[in-house]
Amino acid sequence: MILRWKLRSGVKQNRLYPTTFSIPSEDERTAVQPGDVVKLMFEQSDGWGERMWVRVEKAGRHRMVGRLENLPLGFPRLDIGSKIRFRREHIVDIHDDPAPPPCPDCVYEARERQLETLRSVRRPAASADGGAGDIGMRFVHGECGGTASVD
Repeated sequence: MILRWKLRSGVKQNRLYPTTFSIPSEDERTAVQPGDVVKLMFEQSDGWGERMWVRVEKAGRHRMVGRLENLPLGFPRLDIGSKIRFRREHIVDIHDDPAPPPCPDCVYEARERQLETLRSVRRPAASADGGAGDIGMRFVHGECGGTASVD
């Protein structure tokens, strides 16, 4: 079975659950530009969802393109660095101090740690506000301290 994924609208979730599902203001979402890191809600066709960070590479008036900065737990067709096309309405959070992009050595270390975690953790339930479970970790550099670059 091929599992397809889509992005959930943060704006729609906020309208459904205004007291428990907060999102950045329209002005904050409009101000997002290349280099910023934003959180999006990914949902798979089997109902599994994760909130993950994406580094913006291109920003148009409504549409944006970025690269995934998380190691997905339950999305076999996504990986760190995957190209993600999205709209500003999909943004559910904006990271105020983005780290440099991940380097290959740190990605390998993070994958090894993730495999250890996956052996002992089950998929968490969706959150009470209807959003995807927030279990993924944003990529963090290891030994290189964030100084290495991705070619």
